[in-house]
Amino acid sequence: DVVAFPSFGAERRGAPVQAFARISKNKKIWTRAQIKRPDIAIVLDETVITPDIIKNIKENGILIINSEKTPEALKNFYNLANKIKIASANINKFCIERDLYLEDIPIVNTPILGVLTKALDTIDLESMKKAIIKVMGEKKGVSNSSLAEEAAKLTMLLNF
Repeated sequence: DVVAFPSFGAERRGAPVQAFARISKNKKIWTRAQIKRPDIAIVLDETVITPDIIKNIKENGILIINSEKTPEALKNFYNLANKIKIASANINKFCIERDLYLEDIPIVNTPILGVLTKALDTIDLESMKKAIIKVMGEKKGVSNSSLAEEAAKLTMLLNF
């Protein structure tokens, strides 16, 4: 079962948004509340990161972040616990180099999926690429899945 939902205020396009997803292989998911202690936190824009995001990641959790910093530098900069895996990639630079932006804002959502596959042992890149093609259709899906694959190659990992 999968449940996903956003949380945002009255702001218009470009404002920070939180999105939540719950995934279960064997149980029906009934709760629709915000996730306070995530197993995985994905940060698409490092400039909006808050101490709450960092401190609330569960032990043995994962921080996936769009950043030019290495995982080691992120660990030191944010004073992260030793029990958190960190995956980082400079997706902003990646998108700008490929003209993937709208109104000067890099479109990082699909490339970050490649970073996700590097951070998780449970999702392989080929499965992610197939899912992207299935959701986006053949034309957009093929180009977007290749973006995810390229971004995966840029990913730097720090395991706990």
